[in-house]
Amino acid sequence: MRMHLAQTMLIAFFAMLFAAGLGSATSMAQASSTFDTDVDGWTAAGDFASPLTWVAVDGNPDGTVSILDAVIGGVTYFVASAKFLGNHSDAYGKALTFDLRQVIGAPSQFSNNNDVILVGAGITLVYDTPANPAVDGTWTSYVVPLTEAGWRIGNSGGVAATKVQMQSALAAITGLRIRAEYQSGPDTDYLDNVNLAGATVFTTIENACGTNLPAALFATGTLQPFSPVTLSLLGAASNAQTVLMLGTQPATLTREGCSLVFMPSFLLTGTTDGSGSTQFGGSWPDNVPPGFVLYAQAYILDVSLSKGFETSNTVLMTSP
Repeated sequence: MRMHLAQTMLIAFFAMLFAAGLGSATSMAQASSTFDTDVDGWTAAGDFASPLTWVAVDGNPDGTVSILDAVIGGVTYFVASAKFLGNHSDAYGKALTFDLRQVIGAPSQFSNNNDVILVGAGITLVYDTPANPAVDGTWTSYVVPLTEAGWRIGNSGGVAATKVQMQSALAAITGLRIRAEYQSGPDTDYLDNVNLAGATVFTTIENACGTNLPAALFATGTLQPFSPVTLSLLGAASNAQTVLMLGTQPATLTREGCSLVFMPSFLLTGTTDGSGSTQFGGSWPDNVPPGFVLYAQAYILDVSLSKGFETSNTVLMTSP
């Protein structure tokens, strides 16, 4: 079936947006803190020199919280306020979004993969974000899935979390921490625009192929005009070349036993980081017709596999 010209142009627009990088995620949420006037009940834990401070300027936009490193060892975390605790079971399948900024001297970043810590129902869930905040003092936006994808039990080296464990924790949250400190030596760290359940994780087709521990692709966003949309790949081979395929036409294709359920129209290339993660993002355009479906799937080159590659699941994003 030939694709309509309008669909071709629309996908081309999406491809340019996703290739351009991430935007700030500031959509409305079940629980949110934008720090417009105060610290909104947040505190800090770890290696800090003074209590969490509200700053009227330097936010994303203005209004943020900051913490000064005491440089005595340990790792500092931003600790969520009470409104992020309790029963947030309806957040499953959505996302935690936030913005981070670090002000440092000469970069001397240290490794600590416990970037987000969610505690609930006696379960400690840990998430490793794809990258540290920018070292040039600019803001970095994050989208963390509130599904089991990418989460570990206890610490970043723990076993993969299950759907039941994530749902249980979200139904009885007793703690939420976001890592603040990434620098060995003096640093001042900022947090802004925290949203719990601030974006929807979309429908997936479980057709990942090539390995027993498949990579996970998920999308987050509201699909409202000009709102942020992010495609995140987790659990792939580290430092691997990746091809993100986009299309609108359903199909039934196979390659070396791996299935493809749509006809690719555009290909975007990227490389995973050391943790096997990467992200593409942009803003959903205006005037997208209701019911428009955009398919996405990732191919990851991995010479250690018999096929030489693996594929993620397929994500379907349907315009409301």
